Amino acid sequence: MIIIYDITLVWYVAYLMAISNGQITMGLRHANEIFESELQPLQRAFRFAGGIHGLNKQEPIMSGQFCCHSFPGGLSMHATKAIERQDLVNATELPPGLSFNFVFKGEIEFTFGNSRYRMSDQPRVKCTAIVNSSHELMSRLSCKDMQVHKLNIFVEKSWLERRCGSIEDEKRLESLFASRSVYSWVPSARTLAKARFLLNVEQSTCFEQKLQTEYLTINLLAECIEQLHRARPEEQSESGTHFQSDSALKFHIRQLTQEYHTVGDIAAALNMSERTLQRKFQANYHCSASTYIKQCKLERAKTALVFEGKSIGETAYMVGYRHANNFMIAFKKQFGMTPLEFVKLHRGARHNPMEFNGTLNAKNSV
Repeated sequence: MIIIYDITLVWYVAYLMAISNGQITMGLRHANEIFESELQPLQRAFRFAGGIHGLNKQEPIMSGQFCCHSFPGGLSMHATKAIERQDLVNATELPPGLSFNFVFKGEIEFTFGNSRYRMSDQPRVKCTAIVNSSHELMSRLSCKDMQVHKLNIFVEKSWLERRCGSIEDEKRLESLFASRSVYSWVPSARTLAKARFLLNVEQSTCFEQKLQTEYLTINLLAECIEQLHRARPEEQSESGTHFQSDSALKFHIRQLTQEYHTVGDIAAALNMSERTLQRKFQANYHCSASTYIKQCKLERAKTALVFEGKSIGETAYMVGYRHANNFMIAFKKQFGMTPLEFVKLHRGARHNPMEFNGTLNAKNSV
């Protein structure tokens, strides 16, 4: 395996030298204006739900180079080498998965869950990993005139689960997704070389080129996951209630909470008694079904507040609360902030983001 990596790195270096010598041209040499419509493939590739706040559709979002590569089953890579042309907040709902980010130039500020973070190339380029154990909101702030060179690899948890070959693999994967967390570390020189190479890969419809890009993306992903295991602290703290597995029962309950609000109604929709549902759920997940249903409804409320622009009263009614005050109390208890504070956080209020100066420890888990 080491020999294969070494040969791959030699090939990378030779290819990069050819690019620098002008023998091979990759990417776009001239600045292009990039509008919202050109970023839609990224949303489709990630199957994200989201929206852009503060957008002027008549003006470009950025000028430069943007490439998005989507691979079957939940793996995507996108690269940006551009200057941002508007002050924007791009809010998305991430599915469970891992997001690996390399910022080679510029600064990126984002909100994940209830915390604000900042990535930059200073003092050194780092790899920043976002570990998302359940559907969660993420908002990315764009700053006008900021030059950004960034590579992102996103892989859904389901893509990784399908590649587990043993019980030990499954246990290691579950340990990664034990909580929603953000980590940052200085990657190896080999990893940085591969990331820089992918940053320059241009969009292509060529079958062979797409296969090679997918191979290189998976190769880099494997290194990032290996380094993420080392970067994580031995023990992690969790905030709120998180569940470590997503079985069919949980999936169906989550879907049904969009239509039903009580445990009894959901149990009836599943053709079982409320007592049976509570017993099965408690036995499998060591948590009551009512607690999980409440969490699902409050997660749905976050999406309604940020993406759909619903008022607190409308949102409370939508997720089954008769009184807005009860909804606000439950929301703050679950997420540590009021609904209004949460909306302001994801709409771009800039305040005290966490700096990445090395590996984040457990207290910075979100």
